[in-house]
Amino acid sequence: MLLNQISRVIVVATGALSSILGAVVLVGWYSHNTLLIQVSPTFVPMQYNTALGFFLSGLGVMTLFFGQLRIARVSGIVVGLVGGLTLIEYVGGLDLGIDQLFMEHYVTTQTSHPGRMAPNTALCFLLTGLALVMLARSVETDLVD
Repeated sequence: MLLNQISRVIVVATGALSSILGAVVLVGWYSHNTLLIQVSPTFVPMQYNTALGFFLSGLGVMTLFFGQLRIARVSGIVVGLVGGLTLIEYVGGLDLGIDQLFMEHYVTTQTSHPGRMAPNTALCFLLTGLALVMLARSVETDLVD
């Protein structure tokens, strides 16, 4: 019983931490506060889409936990699409215009593609989005049965 309660706290806490991290960086982009975007001025900035992915991933985990399956599913779809489209950009050598769709990139420290998240991050978001969608579907199926 105690292990189950600890697991629940961990799920909610990790979802909340992910959303808070994403939200802080999003605020940094909107307020032009590079202290919130970069750990150090010499480090690569967290891209806007990456921050959005962290925010929506955490939101998806928390809403899934609290039974808000539609929000969890939509969060998963958006996170998975952004990750998947970014991977297509890398693999195909394309620019689909999603890198600066929501925010014009203005921090260019060690950035090969302005506004584009790293390919490993894109893969993680693709898998996270798929997991959220499938978990929401699984929970929905369990509720119906």
